Amino acid sequence: KSLDFFQRKKKKDQTFLALSQLMSKKKGGKKGKGKGKGKGEDEMEEAKEMARMHEQRVEVFQKKLVEERSTADRSKASENEVRSKLVELEKVYKEEEQTRQEIISSMTR
Repeated sequence: KSLDFFQRKKKKDQTFLALSQLMSKKKGGKKGKGKGKGKGEDEMEEAKEMARMHEQRVEVFQKKLVEERSTADRSKASENEVRSKLVELEKVYKEEEQTRQEIISSMTR
């Protein structure tokens, strides 16, 4: 269990690191205010920056979703394996119980 805890913590740290790296990258960088730039253009630049940040967050969350689905698939496969083993053991138990009953009944004859 402790290994799972550290693996989950490591994944969270990696996700945070990826998110922070994506957020810090700037495409083209911001340019200084020009004389002809108006308030509308500043708002447009700000909106573009916000859209870029949201797109990067979406990318990070999509990657995280893929990881979570992969973990869920592995867990489900493991669960199915345990279930099939349980069915097998129950079958063996019933056979042994039947054999035991046959031995007891033959001893009482």
